[in-house]
Amino acid sequence: KFNFKTMQGGAELWGAKSIRQTGGGLVYAVGLLNGDGDAHGDNNRHQDVYGRLSYKIGGLGVADSLASSKDLNVSGNWVDDSIRFGVYGYKGWSGAAPLGFEIGGGDIDFWYKNLNLYATAWTGMEDMTAITRKKSTAYSIGADYIVQPWLTGILRYEGADQGTTATKHIRRVVPAVVVGIRPNVTWTTEAHVYNRVGLLKTGDEVVRTRLRFIF
Repeated sequence: KFNFKTMQGGAELWGAKSIRQTGGGLVYAVGLLNGDGDAHGDNNRHQDVYGRLSYKIGGLGVADSLASSKDLNVSGNWVDDSIRFGVYGYKGWSGAAPLGFEIGGGDIDFWYKNLNLYATAWTGMEDMTAITRKKSTAYSIGADYIVQPWLTGILRYEGADQGTTATKHIRRVVPAVVVGIRPNVTWTTEAHVYNRVGLLKTGDEVVRTRLRFIF
């Protein structure tokens, strides 16, 4: 059997409600997953559970089609002046023992004309053994700017903390450029530039370029 990725079995309840007075609206999702395992099934008897809730103010309705909007422009139709707030959480178990973990966080997404500002942060706890736990946190702040319909500039700042040693604290800047060659072909080039924590470097600088086909 050939597949691109082993998927987890599960079920999700998803819903959305547009609010025409303010634009935007409410989106929610809750789900259950088999969780940790392989293609033949789960390796423990617990189900993972997750949920997400977001609220958008302004712009297109979250449950409206683009064709139903009277404000959709012929040119610049990516413009969706709005702000969205979201929260999410995940609770799961790993391994046959099993060991538990949970993640909770929030995000914000702001659009104005050609500029998109966004940020997310989360914190999590993971069982290392039956009596010890490890805390992790991470965050990302970024901006996208549509220079032309086919050209987008991106800049992100990312951080992650895991454990207590300096080598577990990561800070990096990620600039990128996305070129739309055709509607189904994009060329992305990005760099990872790492900061230092104390005297230790938190990572190796890299430059990546990717040509992507969607068919």
